[in-house]
Amino acid sequence: MEVCDKVDNNCNGETDEGFSGTEVCNGKDDDCDGLTDEEDAEGCKTYYLDADKDGHGTYVDSKCLCGPEGDYTSKVDDDCDDSRATVYPGATEVCDGLDNDC
Repeated sequence: MEVCDKVDNNCNGETDEGFSGTEVCNGKDDDCDGLTDEEDAEGCKTYYLDADKDGHGTYVDSKCLCGPEGDYTSKVDDDCDDSRATVYPGATEVCDGLDNDC
């Protein structure tokens, strides 16, 4: 049986046959580089950086990923201050000198 490891496992003179060479979001190492579901894989979705973990990401920093990863967890890019968890669209506006609700 051939596995993705740059070795001719089934002794037919070919290595890694049956693997596409294009990484796809499917939990497999399709391009035989030792990694699965890498950034920019076919079928990836945009995740925005949500450093303050308020569920709202910043439009200035995103990655195309197969699923949330690290601080790239938000599917929306509407946070006007990603350093404060109390500042996001729809937050309660309070008198603190900040634009709490963006």
